[in-house]
Amino acid sequence: EALVLAATASLLASLLIAQRSRESTALALAAEQLNARRDQLTGAPNRRAFEEAMIAEHSRVVRGGLPAGLFLIDLDRFKSVNDRFGHRVGDEVLIEVVRRLTEGLRPTDIVARWGGEEITVLAPGVRGRRQLEEFAERVRTLVRELPVATSTTALPVTVSVGGTLLDGSVAPSVALHRADGALYDAKRTRDAISISLPP
Repeated sequence: EALVLAATASLLASLLIAQRSRESTALALAAEQLNARRDQLTGAPNRRAFEEAMIAEHSRVVRGGLPAGLFLIDLDRFKSVNDRFGHRVGDEVLIEVVRRLTEGLRPTDIVARWGGEEITVLAPGVRGRRQLEEFAERVRTLVRELPVATSTTALPVTVSVGGTLLDGSVAPSVALHRADGALYDAKRTRDAISISLPP
């Protein structure tokens, strides 16, 4: 009996250790997958996560859902911030701009860091030129209404915004290219918005 009890206890202990190991591995894998979709600096979704969100939104629109606004945002004269105040201050500016957009836009809007000083926003339920322009203007206002307080100084920050509709008529990558073209137009004057509608 003692031998049977010892063997059973040993088997139960082994099973418990194996279960905890599986749970720990599953938690680590989930954390790793989450981190793979987060920008390390700002904590916002990264390019990969945004591309996945665009594809999912495109599928929803194709199935009959409302179009979505697709916006590319570029921080004006950001290189001069890095050159004049250093990359640490530049990072602080990026973090604050992402925070303002995340907190100031709707909970359903996805704000992501595309790369460098570019930010993307996916805004479900935005229809037509007027709503695109109003949304882009909201983005511009959220960023520029107050100077960004950094560890060394307060900096006025403006953005250029290019927008288009993700309406299911073209692939998400084509819509993104259209938004990028609109952003290029907005950057000609800076602190501006430009909208490019699907044909």
